[in-house]
Amino acid sequence: MSGRAARAAGLAAWLVKLVCDGPGWPDVVLREWAPALGAKGFAEVARLVDERAAVVTEPDDWYRQWAVRYLREQVAEVSGDVDGHVRVLAEHLVSADQYGRIVRVLAEAKRPAEAIVWARRGLAEYELGRQTAALRGLLVRLLIEIGEPRTAVAERRTAFDAQPTTTTSGRC
Repeated sequence: MSGRAARAAGLAAWLVKLVCDGPGWPDVVLREWAPALGAKGFAEVARLVDERAAVVTEPDDWYRQWAVRYLREQVAEVSGDVDGHVRVLAEHLVSADQYGRIVRVLAEAKRPAEAIVWARRGLAEYELGRQTAALRGLLVRLLIEIGEPRTAVAERRTAFDAQPTTTTSGRC
């Protein structure tokens, strides 16, 4: 292993250990470490995270579960593989916000039809709440972007009829 590869592997190990075993801070954002990690370093992060995922089996070990998921999502994001990123995000659909993250990934990849499908799935699963309002906002923007303003208005109207608030009207 060359000196650069060894340093990248060491950095990868340190970052994974910091997130999984550290105090919960600082916030590690892998894309900020991209120049130092390089492709081999990212591959090592992915390998170490997969190793950690295989041993986190305790249901009460919520912090390590979160840490592994947090790193897996970041590795998927940095990979550039949109489908892989969506798959990883879809493994933990516990809120409208998680659906929103998938919608944003697909929208940024210029895949609005798929983003709309995911937004509708999220809205069917989570009908009310602040995160739902944000997800609906994403859906409405996508509908307008693809040339369906009437559908966007109908979406807002349906939400407002179900719960008449400024959040569902789209004004906030």
